[in-house]
Amino acid sequence: MAETAPTHKDEKEPMAQYQTTLVMDQRTADSLRELKEQLGASNNSQVIRKALALARLVARNANADNEFEFIGPDGKHKTVILD
Repeated sequence: MAETAPTHKDEKEPMAQYQTTLVMDQRTADSLRELKEQLGASNNSQVIRKALALARLVARNANADNEFEFIGPDGKHKTVILD
């Protein structure tokens, strides 16, 4: 039986496998590790993919003043200013 490349859940085509080396400071490494746990990601690629999806959502829905409003888990409205 032939092996197939893994696919992203929203894609019908196999995902390409790339090896990339990133140079980052300790703060960034700590953020990646923290987000991996919070997002339930199994690797850094998933963390980055989910973070980019969230960034796209926020950027597309920001108002003219570059603000994005959302309702937090506490039910309160919150605003993020994109700078």
